[in-house]
Amino acid sequence: MKPQMVKKLLMSQIKTIADNAKSFCIDSERNFSRKRKLSMEKVITG
Repeated sequence: MKPQMVKKLLMSQIKTIADNAKSFCIDSERNFSRKRKLSMEKVITG
C-alpha cells in the first residue's frame, strides 16, 4: 500500500469514530457533547 492510501484509510476510520463518539466515551452524556475548540477528531489525530 502507498502511504497516501494508508493515510486516507486511517483518516476515514478516525472520522467514523468521531461521528460515533458516544460509543467510545466513558461518560457519553458529557464527553465531546459540546462544541469546543478541539473536536474528538482533532484530539485523536494530534
